[in-house]
Amino acid sequence: LNNLAFVLHDEGDAAGALNMMRESLEIYRRTVGAEHPSVARAMGNLAMWQMEGGDFASAEPLLRDAVQLRRKLLGNEHTDVAASLTLLAALLIDTGRFEEARAAAAEARAICLPALGAGHRRTAAATTAEGAALAGLGQKAAAEKLLLEGLAALRADPGVLPFVVNTATRWVADFYRKQSELIGQQCAA
Repeated sequence: LNNLAFVLHDEGDAAGALNMMRESLEIYRRTVGAEHPSVARAMGNLAMWQMEGGDFASAEPLLRDAVQLRRKLLGNEHTDVAASLTLLAALLIDTGRFEEARAAAAEARAICLPALGAGHRRTAAATTAEGAALAGLGQKAAAEKLLLEGLAALRADPGVLPFVVNTATRWVADFYRKQSELIGQQCAA
């Protein structure tokens, strides 16, 4: 069902994909138990699509539970923990909680960089999330560097989920739009 949910999503049936992923999550819970890596993965996938639809209130508890579950099952330094932290950071960025987002993204990046390298999709996603959080905190130079570095790596990898590339692209566009608005305000003054 998990794979079928991705097919439905790719075909544009977001509602069908969400329902299928909910059903998949419940089946995992019944068949392998509530404390299994497959449950955490399904929680993250469901949360990602809820975020894509703007349902941050439903996605956040799933993501927090997925991070906790992955930490318990896999340890704090596992790259699957980093993936959940990056997704949580994305939610926090999109809801304006930049300091907490920066901490989650920085932790994810610190896990991924030595384990996977700078060009890996998980490292790149964490890098763009950290950049977006820094942008929200007004740290422009550091934000721009991380945003561009991460986005370049994501675009170079054809296997990255569209949600991840689209989110990173939106963050970069938002960064430059805000910089342009600031320059316009300064020129008008």
